[in-house]
Amino acid sequence: MHTFGKQQAWQSGRYPIHASPPRGTHFRNLPPPIGKARFRPDIKDAVAAPVYAAMVKSKKVIFHLTGDMGGIAYAVPRELVASVMESDFKSVVSGGQLPAFLYITGDCVYFTGQVSEYYRQFYQPYEFYRAPIFAVPG
Repeated sequence: MHTFGKQQAWQSGRYPIHASPPRGTHFRNLPPPIGKARFRPDIKDAVAAPVYAAMVKSKKVIFHLTGDMGGIAYAVPRELVASVMESDFKSVVSGGQLPAFLYITGDCVYFTGQVSEYYRQFYQPYEFYRAPIFAVPG
């Protein structure tokens, strides 16, 4: 016989829905700048010299761009995307130019960016990516 109307764990009060996060996630001001104004890195300092030379010669930049990387506990989607991007280095794309870098514009490590999760959620899926990675967390 099937029982209906069981009490949810959170209804007992022992398992609150909104538990406090393990570290402070409140708003904090940005730290002071570490350099002079304009705060823009020069792409020439980040990519290999032959890659930069190809960009100058062709007057275009080929790069990968991802948003939300997803896959908190299930890494397969993230690993599949990383694998396809890695394959772009094996088969030269766009007239002989390789991707110069990966630009990430979304969350890299879920939920509150625990240091313990960086390897599994960020470094491991991209450990074979052959260009610099710029991560601008969302």
